[in-house]
Parts: sequence; structure tokens; C-alpha cells
Amino acid sequence: DTYTGIRPVDVAGFVVAQAIGAAAGAWLFTWLLPARNVGYALER
Repeated sequence: DTYTGIRPVDVAGFVVAQAIGAAAGAWLFTWLLPARNVGYALER
């Protein structure tokens, strides 16, 4: 019984899976919402 329900031997795999999920989420967010051209706004 642990507070989080993750066995101590499974922590490394859990952390790696969380990092992969975070990277995939960040990539998906930047793909869905590409950066706007900031230079265009400054030229106006």
C-alpha cells in the first residue's frame, strides 16, 4: 500500500511514461496552435 498506488519498483517506468506524455502533449499543442508572427504586429 502506497499513497499514490504505484509500487516503488514501477516508479521509473511511471516517470518515463509521464515525460513521454508531457512531450507528446506539448508537441500536439504546438501543432494545433502554431505560433503567430510577432514581427507582423510590430511592423504595423
